[in-house]
Amino acid sequence: MVIDYRYQQDRYVNESAQSVTRLRTIIEESNLVLVLSPATADRNVVVRPAQTISIPNGQTVHLYIGTPVWFVGTHTSSQRKLFGLSSGILSDTWFGPATYTGEICYANESQARLPLDRLSLRRDRLVTPVTIENRGGDTLALERLNLPVPFLTIFDTGPNLWPQEVRILRT
Repeated sequence: MVIDYRYQQDRYVNESAQSVTRLRTIIEESNLVLVLSPATADRNVVVRPAQTISIPNGQTVHLYIGTPVWFVGTHTSSQRKLFGLSSGILSDTWFGPATYTGEICYANESQARLPLDRLSLRRDRLVTPVTIENRGGDTLALERLNLPVPFLTIFDTGPNLWPQEVRILRT
C-alpha cells in the first residue's frame, strides 16, 4: 500500500510544503480495506499562547485550544493500526523541569481563545475546552500548557470534532 500526502502550508520549513511525502506499508493481504478515522496526536501537545495569560488567585478561566486532527489508517480485518498522519506539521519539543526529566511532546502555537466565537472552527482542527482554576495563593502566569491529547476522547458534533474537556486545578 502506498499513500502520498502533502501539507498545504508549513510555517516551519517552506520547501516541504511543495514536496510530496510517500508512506509505504507492506501488508500480506491483497484485499485491503482501509478505514481512515480521526484521532488525537500520539503524544502530548505543548501549547504556547501568543501572549502570557495571567490568572489571579481564586479565578477560573475557560480557554479553547486548537490542535491538528490526526488520521489513523486501520486494516479492517485485523484491526491493526497501519499509520497515523497529522493534518498539520508539528515540531518536537521537550517538556519538563530539566533535560534529564520530562518528556518529548509536539509543539503547537495557539491563540488560546477565551470566547469561543473568536475561534476559527475547521474540520482539520480539534478544539479542546480547557478550564484552569487557580487556588495557588498567587497569580498564575500561563506561558505554556502540556495537553494530554492522547488520553482524550473525540466527539463528532457535526461540523466539528471536539475532544473532552481538560480541567486543571492549581493548588
